[in-house]
Amino acid sequence: QRQQLPYYNHTALGYTPAAAYLLAISQYHGGQSNNAPPNNAHPTKNQDTVKQHASKQYKTNTLQPHLNNVAVRYLDCEQDIIDRLQGMGITNLKKLFALPKAELGKRFGKKFVQYLQRIRGELADPQDIFQIPPVFDHEIHFIEEIEYIEGLIFPIKRLLNELGNYLKLKQLAVREIKLRIFFRNSAPITVTIGFSESCFSGSNGAHIQFTQKAIHLIRLHFATLSLPEATIAVGLYVNHFAPLQQTNQDLFSHHLLTSISKAELFDQLSARLGQGALKKISTSEEHRPELAWRYDNTNSEQTPSEKARPLWLLNQPKPLKSQQGIPYYSGELSLVQGPERIESGWWDKQIIARDYFVAHHPNGNLYWVYRNLQEGLWYLHGIFA
Repeated sequence: QRQQLPYYNHTALGYTPAAAYLLAISQYHGGQSNNAPPNNAHPTKNQDTVKQHASKQYKTNTLQPHLNNVAVRYLDCEQDIIDRLQGMGITNLKKLFALPKAELGKRFGKKFVQYLQRIRGELADPQDIFQIPPVFDHEIHFIEEIEYIEGLIFPIKRLLNELGNYLKLKQLAVREIKLRIFFRNSAPITVTIGFSESCFSGSNGAHIQFTQKAIHLIRLHFATLSLPEATIAVGLYVNHFAPLQQTNQDLFSHHLLTSISKAELFDQLSARLGQGALKKISTSEEHRPELAWRYDNTNSEQTPSEKARPLWLLNQPKPLKSQQGIPYYSGELSLVQGPERIESGWWDKQIIARDYFVAHHPNGNLYWVYRNLQEGLWYLHGIFA
């Protein structure tokens, strides 16, 4: 059957992976197939004999003639280098290896010389380890159809236990899981359960806590979900993971905690009210303070700003009086931090040019004020908590 397919394999033995790839790719473009094993590696020989023969080839340097015959157009480098080599009359690796390394380095760079050394086995050629992206995709098919949605809880618990074992083994956490419900004649239903913070930890009992929390949120989703027909299968799918964060716990924490956390409250409200019902204020990629915030989902992550920003930003900056360049707001303000210059908005004609300061009032309040660089006037823009 394999011979009937239009696919061919080309194998080669080299000092390094770079050399083996070069020999194989040149063999491929040369139109030569190597489906049949070579005479010196007949399948009737045992594995030790093949290894001894390969070791002998390395020692006797029998691969060098094969490398010498490879055309330079098969080199894994920039096309500009290949064109320049061919323009110099260098058509194969034998002519290229005969050139001094110092001269090659001056003309084509150190990186190209190191590549040639890896081909000849003079330098190591370590390869990047390919790791399959983590994906959890498990399904349970029922022998008999389940007509009631509450009957899905038991198989879902089994899937969550499998996911918990997977997370513990891989040392991962999740922010979102997708529950898929399958029917015989209707399209599948996907229920997305989001978590406000990475769910799952490395502490003792985390497996049970994760399952209980997820089941509680799933029940809240099921309260507003109706099945079009009996269910034939249920699946759990996760493709977004986060590194597991190890945390320290209080020895007596399980006796003291009697209420749910803020993140758990957000998760329960989102499950009850629906996706997108809860919003939080997040920063956006904008320098102008009036536009540097947005409403975002509660389970989204953001990088906190390193700049001093007030919790309360006025809808409109309030003009301040000043004397000899010192702003006043029910008293003299002392500038304790700044200036932070913000000049932006030239592309949408909402240009600002301001120097921002953190100002201290005699009563202890901290204000965010700025001086308009175009007018020279002072404004109050925010109040720190």
